Order: sequence, then C-alpha cells, then structure tokens
Amino acid sequence: MSQPPPLPMNYQSPTPPPRGGWSLAVQQLAGLGLGILLSVIVWVGGWKYLGNEGLNAIVAVPLIKLCAGVTFLCIRGWRGFGGGILMSLAFGVLIFFGACAANFKV
Repeated sequence: MSQPPPLPMNYQSPTPPPRGGWSLAVQQLAGLGLGILLSVIVWVGGWKYLGNEGLNAIVAVPLIKLCAGVTFLCIRGWRGFGGGILMSLAFGVLIFFGACAANFKV
C-alpha cells in the first residue's frame, strides 16, 4: 500500500488584513508636524515662563518625544507617526537654539 504524499507545510504567517487609514507618508508628516508644534509652543511661546525650571524642560521635552516616538514605532498601525515624532527631535533642537539666540542678549 502506498500512501499519498504529505501535504506541503505552509510556514508563512497569515497575511494581515489590508489596513485602512492614513498612508505612511501622511503619518510621518502628522508626527513631524505635531512634534515641531510642541517644540515651538514650549521653546518659543513658553520661554518666558521657564524660569529656573528651564533645565528640567530641556531634558523633559526631548525625552517625552523620544519615548512617545519609540512607543508609536512599536505599534503596527502607528509606525509612521512614531518616525515623524523622532524626526521632529532634530527640528526641536534647531528651534531650541534659535530661541536661545533670540532671548539671550550679549
């Protein structure tokens, strides 16, 4: 008696359902825009309110953006948004140094 050949093994993971919502580029632009907006609000708009707590803000704002960006990168549908937030870190540094140059008179 001969047995039929075994069925081939399918090692591929099931394909995820097509995702709706924003495209990756729109997500990145949204994350970048939100991160830049946060930096402008804190560094330009809130400069006079920082006072002695300015050092805490210098550390806290990039750290919050870094944690939020990495968290969104770990969520499948939000990876583009997390990448945009991480890209906004560089713009935030530029905005910070621009605010420093505008507010410190020599």
